[in-house]
Amino acid sequence: MSSGSWTNSDGLYLQFGTTKAVPEVGGDYVMYGPNRIAEVTFNLSSLTTSASTIVSNTLFFPGGLNNFIEKVEVITEVASTTNTALSIGLVQDDRTSSVSGSTAFVNGISTGMTTAGNIASLSVGSTYVGGLVGSYNTNYNTNTSGSNSAGGYISAILGTSTATGTIRCRIYYHGVGTISN
Repeated sequence: MSSGSWTNSDGLYLQFGTTKAVPEVGGDYVMYGPNRIAEVTFNLSSLTTSASTIVSNTLFFPGGLNNFIEKVEVITEVASTTNTALSIGLVQDDRTSSVSGSTAFVNGISTGMTTAGNIASLSVGSTYVGGLVGSYNTNYNTNTSGSNSAGGYISAILGTSTATGTIRCRIYYHGVGTISN
């Protein structure tokens, strides 16, 4: 059976064959109350040092809804054997253009500085915090390919060397709507 993927004329990314059967590692969770959480698990050995890798094909971080990104948590599940920087960002819906230089959420956190079970909470003013944390993500889409989407796929890139280990990232955000009585 053949496998692969393509982008159809509607701009939808489609997979077929064994490519479609790959389990997803990301999701967006409802938290009752004002907050939402986007969560994704990164297998560091599947990332490269040359280009941002889209980690989940179904988790599309929303934009254009006046979402305010409160904080990001980086949880080490399996410690890395190599000390290299990890940046977590967004890739636009054209699947090639990065947002905020691939550092929208995390900017170069060291994979060697954490041990299994460690949680790094990144908010404005924290070391390694990305450029979109503490701001509204209403106008970060610069895609000129005809798409009107203002969101992106969560992606990651390693610094100077490859690594092993497992990192989970949680992005806490909320929408800004009209408040009425």
